[in-house]
Amino acid sequence: MRRDSIAQLRKIARLVRNAPSHSAIILTDRNNRVILWNHGAKKLFGFRPEEVIGRECPIDYKPVGQNLNPGENQAPDTEADSYSCRTTIATRDGKRLTVYISASRLRESGRILGHLFVVEDLTDEMVQEKLCLTFPDDLERIVKKRTDELRERDAQIIQSAKMATLGEMATGVAHEINQPLGGISLITQGLLRALHKGKLTNAMLEDRLNAITAQIDRINKIITHLRTFGRQTPESLSKVHVNRSVMDVFDFVGQQLKNHNIKLDIDLDEKLSYVLADSNRLEQVLLNMITNARDAMDEQEKRVRHLLATRHPPQWAVNWEKKLFIRTYRDSGYVVIAIGDTGGGIPEEIRDKIFEPFFTTKEVNKGTGLGLSISYGIIREYGGDISLVTEIDQGSTFFIRLPALEA
Repeated sequence: MRRDSIAQLRKIARLVRNAPSHSAIILTDRNNRVILWNHGAKKLFGFRPEEVIGRECPIDYKPVGQNLNPGENQAPDTEADSYSCRTTIATRDGKRLTVYISASRLRESGRILGHLFVVEDLTDEMVQEKLCLTFPDDLERIVKKRTDELRERDAQIIQSAKMATLGEMATGVAHEINQPLGGISLITQGLLRALHKGKLTNAMLEDRLNAITAQIDRINKIITHLRTFGRQTPESLSKVHVNRSVMDVFDFVGQQLKNHNIKLDIDLDEKLSYVLADSNRLEQVLLNMITNARDAMDEQEKRVRHLLATRHPPQWAVNWEKKLFIRTYRDSGYVVIAIGDTGGGIPEEIRDKIFEPFFTTKEVNKGTGLGLSISYGIIREYGGDISLVTEIDQGSTFFIRLPALEA
């Protein structure tokens, strides 16, 4: 993950080559540690790159702060993704310089990737005048270009993750289709036996043909939904009822969960408000959450078996069973989807990392580490959030909150 983030930030550095050669260009990660420190920064601050790379940047992203003056006519906005201001900085030899800082937050899938700072020395009035006239336009163009690139890349990543999920679901989907096919086969055999024995009546024939039609409709529904889910289409926000999305997801994973001996406990509030979302992507979020829960319980099952083989297993292991809990309910102005499992829980030391891109605790070739990161980004785009309650050996519950659409 860190290697990929650094690669993205280096790409940004190439986008700002058109800045004046004396500009100090600094890139930091999300924790404000320096990743890139150009020649202009070395000249301005007096520090060599090897002295600052990996260390805290001498400039922090603070639109409003002790040393920053946004201007008399500019309202403070601590959540802004960019700002410009005049301020003073201290150099290595203790000098105070008046500078002009243009700063931008860099985001990917809704999460902060890092920060870009471009610093100009305002000692020269000519540089000051030129900067005021041209640099804001240049920075705006650079940020727009980078934002467009990130959106395109984000769509590609989401589609890749979606297809990986479908590949993982292939066995379960095959079981879902095999069930109605098996039903059709049994109904057909029964009709043939009745025909050969001369006991086939019109009423029996009509009843059995209606049953076959129902099974064919079920297969068509699964295949149609599978095609819709796998298709890469522009995101389209519309009114979505989350209960319908939950049930559609179980067209993919219902049989697979049974194959893993996972019991389902579903409680859906039928009086829920609609939410504004893309149903396809919302289902992707639910699939990610459910498959993660399945994997967590599979891992916990191995631990429980080991404990049960000991002389005095703990009582929780004796009583343990694989359960997936799905709840939907209204909480103030939000619709909430709660997805809980009886897995092993998430250790405290990694809880703040689980939504980071490419972070995974799974074995090699058993997960990309993109599922939760993509899910978090999608829900944030819809104005919602994802939170977690977890306890070791008791399981985890993820709460997806989306703004309710009022009637």
